[in-house]
Amino acid sequence: MLWQLLTGQVAVRDPAGTLSAWGEAGIHAVLASDGEARAFLVALAVRLQKGMEDGDDWALDWEAGAHKFLDLVTRWECHIDPSTATGILPVITSWAKVDDTSAYMVRTAEILMRKDADAWNGLLKQITSMSFADLPWTSLEYVASHLGEVTEEHKAALTSQMNAIINADAVDAEAAEKYSRFIATAKSSEWATAPLQGHVKATRTRVLAMHTRPDYLSAIYPAARMLLEYAPKAQAGAFLKQLFEQAAGAPEAYPILHREMVGYWPEENDRTGAYEPGNLASRAIQFIRENPAVSGSGDVLRSIVDMEGRGLLPESSRGDISGAVAILWRHSPSSVVACIKDIGTFMTPGDVQKLLIGKQPADPNADGLQAIVDVLAEGADEQRCLSIGREILSVPAKQIDDRPDGALTFWLSSLGGKEVGVLRTLLEDQGLNEDQRERVLNFSLTERARVGLDFFIEIVPLVLAKATEAKPLALMVKGIDNVVSLARTSDQRSSLGSALIPTLPNLPKETLIVVARSINRLGGKGLLERNTDVLGKMDAEQLEMLSNEFKDSKLLTQYARDRGNEAAE
Repeated sequence: MLWQLLTGQVAVRDPAGTLSAWGEAGIHAVLASDGEARAFLVALAVRLQKGMEDGDDWALDWEAGAHKFLDLVTRWECHIDPSTATGILPVITSWAKVDDTSAYMVRTAEILMRKDADAWNGLLKQITSMSFADLPWTSLEYVASHLGEVTEEHKAALTSQMNAIINADAVDAEAAEKYSRFIATAKSSEWATAPLQGHVKATRTRVLAMHTRPDYLSAIYPAARMLLEYAPKAQAGAFLKQLFEQAAGAPEAYPILHREMVGYWPEENDRTGAYEPGNLASRAIQFIRENPAVSGSGDVLRSIVDMEGRGLLPESSRGDISGAVAILWRHSPSSVVACIKDIGTFMTPGDVQKLLIGKQPADPNADGLQAIVDVLAEGADEQRCLSIGREILSVPAKQIDDRPDGALTFWLSSLGGKEVGVLRTLLEDQGLNEDQRERVLNFSLTERARVGLDFFIEIVPLVLAKATEAKPLALMVKGIDNVVSLARTSDQRSSLGSALIPTLPNLPKETLIVVARSINRLGGKGLLERNTDVLGKMDAEQLEMLSNEFKDSKLLTQYARDRGNEAAE
C-alpha cells in the first residue's frame, strides 16, 4: 500500500504533495520491490517533465526533484528494465536540450547505457538530430566522448549536422565554437571510417574554397586542423601546401591560418605527406616584409618560429627570421616578446641593432624592450655581447623614453656579469672613434655604483692617456669626482690614487690640475712624493702646478724649485 500511495501522490499537480512523496520514497527506498521501484521512477519522471514543460499549471521545484530522481535511479539501478528505461526516457531527453539540466542527462544516460541499449540509442538519436547551436555543450560533449559507441545512424546524423555548419555561407559563431570543441573532444578512430570520414574530406574541401574568408577560417579552421590527423595517408601535407599557397595572397585571411598552426605544425613523413615547410616559411617571411602592419602579422612570425623550433626548417632560414623580427617589432611588439626566447640566440647583431635603433611601437613599452634585451643578453657569450654593442655604437645615439642613448643603455644594462668585461673591452677597442668611446664612458660613469671602483681604477688611466680624444677626456675629467667618491676605504683611496699618479706627466695643463686635486682628495700626497719616477718626468710648470695643489708638501715645492732652476740654466 505504501508504494501505491507514494506513486500516486508523486504524480499530483500540487507541488507540496509531490515533494512529500519523493521525500518519503527516499526514506523507504530500501523497502521497494522491483515493480514498486520501477513504477515510482516512471511516475516521478513524468511529473518532472510536466514541471519543465508547463511550469504554470504544473509548478514544481524541478531542480530538487531532479536531484531526488538521480539519487533514486542510482540506488535502484538494479531494478531498471527496458520498460522502465522507456518510461523515463522522455524526461532525460528533455534534460539533454537545456543547459541547466544537461548534466542530469549525462548521469542518467550512463545508467541507460548499462541497462538498456535501445533506450540509450533512442536518447542519442534525439540528441544527434538537433543542431549544434541548439544543443547545450554538456550534451554534445557526452556524444563526443562516446563516439566509438554510437551507431551508424547516429554518425550519419552527426555528419549531416557538421556538414551544415561548415557549408553555411554565414558563419554561426556559437555552432562553430561548439563544433571545434566537439572535434577536440571526439578523439576516435571513427573519424577514419565512413560516414565521418566523409566529413573529414568535406572540411578540407570547404576550407580550400573559403581560403579568403577570415571570418570563416577563424571559426572553422581550428576544427579542420584537428581533423587532419584522420586524413588518408599523405593528404594532410598536400592540403596544407595548397591551402597556404592559395591564402598567401589574402592578407586578412593568411595570418589566421598561421595563428591556428602555432604548436601544431606536423612532421613531414609518410603519414602526413610533404608540404615543403621551408618554402612555406620563406613565403611567410616575405608576407611579413610586405605586410608588417597587417593585423595578425605577429601570428605569422609565431608560426614560423614554431616551425623552426620543431626542426622543420633549414638552418639557413634563421637569418631571414632574424630580419623579420627586426621589421615586425614596431608593429607587433607582443609577438616579438613572445618569440624572443626561441630566436634570441640566432638573431644577428645587425638585426638586434635595427630592432633597438629603428622606429619603436606607437605605444612605447619599455618593459617589452627590456624583456627582449634581457633574453638576448642571457643567451649570449661576451663576444656576442661585444658584437651587438659595436653594432649599436655604429649608428648615432637615439633617445628611448628618458634615456638619451636608449639602445646602448638598454643593451649594456642587461649584460649582468658580462657588463664590466664588455665595457672594458669597448673602452680599450682601438676600432672605436672618440664619439663611440665617449658614449661607452658616459654609460659607465652613469652606472658607476654598479660597475664598481675596480673597473675605474683600470679604465681611468687609459682614458686620461688618450689626450688626442678630447671628448672622452673631457667627460672623464668632468666625472672624476664621482669616481673618487666610490673610494671609501683607505685601501681603495690608495689604489685609485696610485692609478692616477702615473698619468700626470702626459696630461694637459687643465686636466693635470683636476687630477692632482683628485689625488689630494684621496690622501695621495705621500704616494706622489715617493714616486720619484713620475716626478722626474714632469717639467717645471707641471711641478709648479702640483706644488700649488699640495701646498703643505715641502718635497714637491723643492722639486718645483729645482726643476725651475734647471730650466733657467
